[in-house]
Order: sequence, then C-alpha cells, then structure tokens
Amino acid sequence: MIPLNENSKKRILIIDDNKAFREILKRFISETSNMNVTAEAGDGDEALHIASKNDFDIVTLDIAMPNRDGLDVLNELKSMKPYLPVLILSMFPEEYYELSVMNDGADGYVRKDNMADHLIEAIQRILNGGKYFNVSLTE
Repeated sequence: MIPLNENSKKRILIIDDNKAFREILKRFISETSNMNVTAEAGDGDEALHIASKNDFDIVTLDIAMPNRDGLDVLNELKSMKPYLPVLILSMFPEEYYELSVMNDGADGYVRKDNMADHLIEAIQRILNGGKYFNVSLTE
C-alpha cells in the first residue's frame, strides 16, 4: 500500500468572513486523512482572486459576507470553473437558500449549526461526485 502524502490530499478552499469559524473548519477537516485546507478567504473578492490563481478539489462557501455575498461568489466561481464543487455552509435555514443555490450550481448545503454531524460526510459525498442537499428538496 502506498502511503498517503500531502500531494494526494484533496485541496480545500474555505471562504467565510469569520476567522474563528475558518479555524474551526480547518480543525474539523484536519482530522481526516485525505483532505487539506490549502487556502482561505475572508470575503468574496479575495476568494475569487485566490480561486482564479489556484486549483482546488472543493470549496466551502458562506452566503453572508462583505464585498460580495456568497450567492454572487457562487455564480462567479461556477462561471470561472464550472466543474469546481462548491459546498455552501450557512446559518440560514435550508428553506431560505438551498433551492436557490442548488439551481445556481452548488453541490451541497450544510447549516453551520449542523456542521459537526454533516460537514465531513457532505465533503466526501461531493468529492465522490454526489450532491448533499436536504432530502425533502432533492425528492
């Protein structure tokens, strides 16, 4: 068996205006053997700049941010890199934004208050080509 090295880990870009929350996300993700947070951004403009210059396997994206909100960033990301998977992490209940972000090309939606139970599962499913949305919406 070939040992897992840093280059074989999935590269993740975290986009969230809350630095403390980004640190929590990095801690969750660092506990997995196959993922690595390789960049982070605190606002939409910074996020789009970083995404345009680097390759990532998946992006986690907040909706409420300064400069450009997450919905605008999602549309720009999907225009720039249509096959880049995006997982929305938000405090807003699913019924407010989940259908909209799904239609805009997001690959999943996890509420921040449910993150401990769903984050890693959502990322893994998306990295394996699936989607991660509320069951009632996907049915």
